[in-house]
Amino acid sequence: MPSPSPDVPDSQPLTGQLVVFTGKLDSLGRKDARALVSRLGGATADDVNAKTTMLVLGAEGSETADPVRRKSNKLKRAEDLNAQEGLKIHIVSEEEFCRLVGVPTADTLKQQYHAMRDLLVRYPTLREDHLRYLVKCGLVRPVLRTNTDTFFAFPDLAAIKQANDDLGSGASFRSVVRALIASRHGQLAFDFRLDAAPAKILTLRRPADRPATRVELPDRWVRVN
Repeated sequence: MPSPSPDVPDSQPLTGQLVVFTGKLDSLGRKDARALVSRLGGATADDVNAKTTMLVLGAEGSETADPVRRKSNKLKRAEDLNAQEGLKIHIVSEEEFCRLVGVPTADTLKQQYHAMRDLLVRYPTLREDHLRYLVKCGLVRPVLRTNTDTFFAFPDLAAIKQANDDLGSGASFRSVVRALIASRHGQLAFDFRLDAAPAKILTLRRPADRPATRVELPDRWVRVN
């Protein structure tokens, strides 16, 4: 969950507010959003009623992003209460809510980092499960996760691009991972997996009948066995 920015003008900007969420939030999960509202002085509810003061429209797939999408029942209810009963339920977008509470939006994060969704479009031979496995191996490290995406910093792009290029050249994903590990940790790497192939031990022996040889140096003789 992105942390609120330290420059929020009011440390309790939601004091006295009863907030209801509708739609899927892009920047943070619903549970985190509720906890954030409580921490900033407000309260949350599941349904819109006469006590509601703010309705937050989730950016993910909302009618603001897709005009064809039908309005949610919560949004219809808020509009009806505002029109018929003269209430002042503030209907705000997720972006407006994030600005109010000091949480960076997904668009703001994309200006600083690289979203997984965008990387998968840019590097088409790399699948989401590939990228998640690179994270599991520690070859790339997400800087943060939102409710709908994962963000990576610029230094990780080299490994991601190499994986994409090698897969595009026909290499297996396992060999791609081995190459990335070798390039990061050096050519000698220990494999402690139970199913790893056993190491081969070679014993070097000198033949018993090998004759001694002499190497002549300028001032002396040296016997070499």
